[in-house]
Amino acid sequence: MIFFIGTGIALIRFVFFVVFISIAMMLFSFAGNRRESPKRFLVFSQLCVFFGNIALAAVGIYKVQLYGEKVAPRSKCKLIISNHNCAIEVILIWVLSHFPSFVSRRENCKFPFFSGIIKACDGVLVDRSSASSRQRTLEAIIEHAEDPSSSQLIIFPEGTTGNQRTLFLFRKGAFEAGVPVQMICVYFPYKHFNPAWTGRETGGNNLKDIALRLCSQFVTHAEVRVLPVYYPTEEEKANAIVYANHCQKMMACVLKEKVSDATTKYAKEAAAAYEQKRR
Repeated sequence: MIFFIGTGIALIRFVFFVVFISIAMMLFSFAGNRRESPKRFLVFSQLCVFFGNIALAAVGIYKVQLYGEKVAPRSKCKLIISNHNCAIEVILIWVLSHFPSFVSRRENCKFPFFSGIIKACDGVLVDRSSASSRQRTLEAIIEHAEDPSSSQLIIFPEGTTGNQRTLFLFRKGAFEAGVPVQMICVYFPYKHFNPAWTGRETGGNNLKDIALRLCSQFVTHAEVRVLPVYYPTEEEKANAIVYANHCQKMMACVLKEKVSDATTKYAKEAAAAYEQKRR
């Protein structure tokens, strides 16, 4: 780490990452809606993949180890769910799944080009502080899952980033439709640095820590396991909580992690307590 910082290599790699990921996002924001302009979408999405791969190489991800199945076509499965460790696996899964729609916090629209990306993918925005917004999001997910012409939808049911040791409680929204899901498990093997984005308030890393450390090591390993499409039982179709809990346990088994009933509420409380101590 000292070598990379002292020689300026870490700074150069960081600049490369920011520049090329910005180019990739900008290009994709110009792609237009997938259904309205399919050819334009195809061209710009492939350019996005090219520059996105360069950006990932800048932080040491030269190759992703893939295991298991291929991502199923939308005719077979409309919902994809994954664990959430940091921002990097979002890029990996998004490209692997051929740019599906996704659910995101409304606050993310403050980032450059994000609004264009949402439009291109028919993304679903949610205001986590508004009960009515959450209900509309749930309705949008169900409508998306039942619409044969819509694209696939990727959801991170934990609702926040985990620490690669324990999975947060899965929210039931992704499972309310009672349709088949395909689970994708992402893990970043490490010896010295866990790239999970959990925040300093919980004893983990903030975004600056992750950026510095990823740019200060030779390689960052990434493993992606695509599980077969899972078809819910009649009980799971009738009870989204049972369905969500079962999927959480299956993914935890694959990832060799524990399961927890903790939610984003606890993360917010920890963040508030941390900020209070800093004052």
